[in-house]
Amino acid sequence: MKAGWRLDRVTVCADDGSGGELLRSVSLCMVPGTVTLIVGRNGAGKSTLLETMAGLRALKSGRIEVDGQPLWRGAKPRREALLRYGAALQRSESQWFARSIRDELHYSMKPYGFDGHERERRAADALRQ
Repeated sequence: MKAGWRLDRVTVCADDGSGGELLRSVSLCMVPGTVTLIVGRNGAGKSTLLETMAGLRALKSGRIEVDGQPLWRGAKPRREALLRYGAALQRSESQWFARSIRDELHYSMKPYGFDGHERERRAADALRQ
């Protein structure tokens, strides 16, 4: 499969130094033009999976491909893949990372590698809309 997403035995560990596995050997394919539901109980790893696919969590092992190309280049996600696909993760009951919408927008652009000026330009543009 070339188009879409392919995860092959993806394992992700907690970044708190404990080494605890948050995802263990997850494999799946998502084909363009289809609907994929990610369901499960609280703590099952749904958000962790989406954060990993958005380049916010590094892999311990495994591989993620987007349209036949690896998502990761060394220790960093490929910027061109991240700019092609986007994810907006929202927890309406809590605001975990930022104290304002502007700060949240800045945080959300972290994996794209924009400098501070570019992040601010994009955040200001989004807030004007």
